[in-house]
Amino acid sequence: MGSMMRLFRRAGRVEVCVDGAVYKRRGAVFAVGRDRQNGTDDYRRCGSVPSPLYRYIGDAAELLAGGAATVKTAQGAYTVLECAPVAGLRGRVCVEALLEERRESDDGQ
Repeated sequence: MGSMMRLFRRAGRVEVCVDGAVYKRRGAVFAVGRDRQNGTDDYRRCGSVPSPLYRYIGDAAELLAGGAATVKTAQGAYTVLECAPVAGLRGRVCVEALLEERRESDDGQ
């Protein structure tokens, strides 16, 4: 994990919570791109309400363990939907996760 920490030393700080354990890590959260064919945002349907999707890329290897996980940044809080390691020439370079923005109503659940 040392090489991942060096790679993201200039990235923003994030707080990762996995099954109640909190970790201070670094990474970036950005909105998933627009659908180029029809010019709409990429949404995931949650019942009748579409939720925008985000991506996290950073050094939070704890996300790979699975379980209930969230990522918090200065801009907001996100629920981790899925996560995978990103491989490089010398093994795992970082972690990439698909996120959904948390709403205030999600905090009580």
